[in-house]
Amino acid sequence: MQSSMNLKKFCNNLINHENYYFLSKSSRATVARYTMRDLEFSTLRQGIWINGIVINSFVATHIDEWIDFTYVPSDDSITIAGDHSHERVNRNKYISRTTKRMKNNLLLPYLYCSHWRLLHVQRKIMLLDPYGTDPDQDRAVKAFKNFTEFCTPDSSVSKLKNIQRVTEEVINRPYQPHDDGHSCGSYVMYYLLCIGSGKSFDMNFNPSTFRNELAYRLLLKSDNMESICLNCSATTLNEAYLKCILCKRKCREACIFKAQIDTDDEEKILKNKLVKRDDVNYDVGSKLIDSIGVNTIHLASN
Repeated sequence: MQSSMNLKKFCNNLINHENYYFLSKSSRATVARYTMRDLEFSTLRQGIWINGIVINSFVATHIDEWIDFTYVPSDDSITIAGDHSHERVNRNKYISRTTKRMKNNLLLPYLYCSHWRLLHVQRKIMLLDPYGTDPDQDRAVKAFKNFTEFCTPDSSVSKLKNIQRVTEEVINRPYQPHDDGHSCGSYVMYYLLCIGSGKSFDMNFNPSTFRNELAYRLLLKSDNMESICLNCSATTLNEAYLKCILCKRKCREACIFKAQIDTDDEEKILKNKLVKRDDVNYDVGSKLIDSIGVNTIHLASN
């Protein structure tokens, strides 16, 4: 069995290698208010369509460095310009009623028909579609204007309803090849990075390299996960828990009992690692935990 001593870790208690988590079925990491489960983080693997939580988490690692920008996360943008924009505006949602001051640049990545695009609202509305000129432009701008009309009258977003209805295409930027059906999220995040940091677009942008760099950054910038359950993200303080003998992450005893965690994930990730898969009893204090439904020994008692 591979020793945990061979696994380098960040100071936040996460393993310093994205491949360790790409195939995990339980580990979670948190960046700002966004909790990435294995389902979201694993979309950073090559050839996979990227999840909106990953885009939000990526921006969360940069937003303090970007001057004069307001970011609209994907769970709000989908109702403003994305797939749910045809629905009636819900004035009870925070984005519909917030009076928090909007900065001069509004960045709004949105998902429509399984394709990520970016609206950049300044004095005018600019749409950046990774594929180039986009037939969705008129629909997206109309949806955005409609949302501003139906927000609560004193909300910050409502004040944007008088913005020029002029669209502008950003020409000098890298484009997603039309035979690439999974990199739109990478391109949108790269557009966000360049616009937010004021950098010029690199026409030699490589979405595959960008995915790897992003996965590393998300792990590096995560909150400290030492006392956070690797299954449910609740705190393990003052609770019985088991600890992984590889990464040393903790898992609440309750999560093991409820079979909410797949404890055989890591042997699929680390090469040349042997894991005993027989049914075993785990001795935690004076209590015996029956391993039926758990079926590995890579979790060791506290």
